[in-house]
Amino acid sequence: MERARASLEDLRPERGPSSPRGVRELADRLVGESGGRVRLVDVPVSGGEAGARAGTLSIMAGGESADVERACTLLEPCGTVRHLGPLGAGEVAKACSQMIVGATMMAIAEGTVLAERSGIAPADLFEVLAGGYADSTLLADKRDKLVTDDYSPGGIAAYMTKDLGFAADVAEDTGTSPALLDALRGAYDELVAAGLGEEDLSVARRFVAERGA
Repeated sequence: MERARASLEDLRPERGPSSPRGVRELADRLVGESGGRVRLVDVPVSGGEAGARAGTLSIMAGGESADVERACTLLEPCGTVRHLGPLGAGEVAKACSQMIVGATMMAIAEGTVLAERSGIAPADLFEVLAGGYADSTLLADKRDKLVTDDYSPGGIAAYMTKDLGFAADVAEDTGTSPALLDALRGAYDELVAAGLGEEDLSVARRFVAERGA
């Protein structure tokens, strides 16, 4: 068990400048070394490949108001910019977003497998879910992939381990004890360890179907 836990820890990437902590550390270094001439904003996005192509990304910005305002000129063609707070706020919002996306995708995957093994076609299940509380933008976006078992990547599943790691940092920094986060991190670490990390996030369905087999 300890050996397995250690191997999963090895899969988790080192914190980088795209983490809430990392972006603040980078700003301190760059502002100090440049005498304030370099200014930093953090602007992670949500909306996937479809949103990037359509220019409808949700852009989560953190930084000084004047800096974010200047950055908006370049960012607005890509989607809607929302200034959420000081530097790092964008990365915190992204981590929160990915927690919700990761949990939703794993729940969709488990529900799909349970339904299919009970004789319900995934396409029929999704039709029933549409318009109800279980419907979501994620389900609409991944529906065809889930029905056809096409896991060609739009956004690879391995990225989720990085973002959930950032969420764990935020939880630690804010004294929060999440109920689901550790389970999610374990599930996506296991998915990557199973060799599925380079596939689309919807590969969670295959992961659930093959788990324990």
